[in-house]
Amino acid sequence: MKDIQCFAYNGGTLQLVGIVDDYSSFTFERSYSGIGEWQVVISGYSHNADYFTRADFIKAGEGVAGLITKRTITHNETEYTITINGVELKGLAQKRIITPTEGQAYLHYRACPEAVIEGIITTQLLAPSNAKRKIAGAIVRDGIESAKITYDGRFQNAAEEITRLCEAYQIGWYADIENGTIKWYVYHGVDRSASQSTNNRFIISFDYDTLVGGNYACSLYAVNTALVAGQGSGVERAIVMLGEENSALGRAEVYVDARDLEDASLLPQRGKEKLAEYGSENVFEITPAQNTPYRVEYDLGDIGTFKEQNIDFRLCSITEVYENDNFTLDFVFGYDANTLAGAMKRITSNTDALLRGE
Repeated sequence: MKDIQCFAYNGGTLQLVGIVDDYSSFTFERSYSGIGEWQVVISGYSHNADYFTRADFIKAGEGVAGLITKRTITHNETEYTITINGVELKGLAQKRIITPTEGQAYLHYRACPEAVIEGIITTQLLAPSNAKRKIAGAIVRDGIESAKITYDGRFQNAAEEITRLCEAYQIGWYADIENGTIKWYVYHGVDRSASQSTNNRFIISFDYDTLVGGNYACSLYAVNTALVAGQGSGVERAIVMLGEENSALGRAEVYVDARDLEDASLLPQRGKEKLAEYGSENVFEITPAQNTPYRVEYDLGDIGTFKEQNIDFRLCSITEVYENDNFTLDFVFGYDANTLAGAMKRITSNTDALLRGE
């Protein structure tokens, strides 16, 4: 069983409350672009259970740190258990909305998306102008930078904005506990696909004994083409089409109203970000063979190859499961937006431009 360290947040520093190693089960989801969830179940008779009531955060390995959000006690004639639920430590960003600096209408950046993400975390959590909003910590980036974008944020949820940028530009982020403080990371996974020769390859295949089983979903009509309409009216309206290479049945279009953008050169960026909200064409949910060298030859965010389908994928989510002295992994390759939450996000974000344009 993996040890779980429990920490309390006290005046900007983290204090170790205790270590738990006698839980019944522990599952922890690590998400590359989003925010994973976790759960611990422990006997109510355990003396260690009290550590969770006194703690704000947990840590169970490098990059496996979480925020406690809920505690549930089940006590009856046959059972006395405590269930602790939470999200990855980067879920702290869910507690903040994008607040522009004083005197500014928007939090504005003209920079690579990695720098925008760093800016959001810094201005909204690490060093906000209002000291009451501060959650002490530090942030580092891996040095890889995508092409510059223009960002204007105002009153959106900080975590949702970061997730949206990460999904659109294939960026990873997480928060960890190091030396008594919170440290944020913005990074990129490694290309380990079969077609490259620079890094160790990560190939999922029954033939290679790296795959036990799972589900594979392929969207036959995934949205892949966007008509982005900017300002103007009639034939004078600024129009940009993304995904023109798609054709016939392989082409699925969506209309993006971007009349809020005064600069027509920003229309392709808006279209790219909107298309990302529709998720990946191919989504895998699998259980890998336990002999695969997790966190040695591959890790969250890496690009690999699914041999049977001859498709490259990005490892978007890993769930670690500890139960009855057993350790298993579950993987998700690709971003599945075909959920109620994903649909609502697309509806809301597409109407935002209309509302601002009126």
